[in-house]
Amino acid sequence: MIADNDYAGDPDSLVALAHQVLSPKARTVLVTCSALNRRFPSSIPADRTAAIGAGIATELKPRIAARMKAVWIAFDDFLALLLLNAREQPRR
Repeated sequence: MIADNDYAGDPDSLVALAHQVLSPKARTVLVTCSALNRRFPSSIPADRTAAIGAGIATELKPRIAARMKAVWIAFDDFLALLLLNAREQPRR
């Protein structure tokens, strides 16, 4: 599974991400954090939403560490990547 959202936009995307990553039937391998469209009103500057969203999504790291081999985070002003190399788990 690859998940993409603007995690700095609103909290429901973080709940969906946590659900996805912790689901025993899914293997999440990549999470991308998109920049919020400049047309949408926000208190966060549009060129910083991807970086801030990656930081917020990273707060889930302690909760998902047991299911992951590695967590790699990188971002620029427009796209942030949180790469999750999930351990192989048997499908149910």
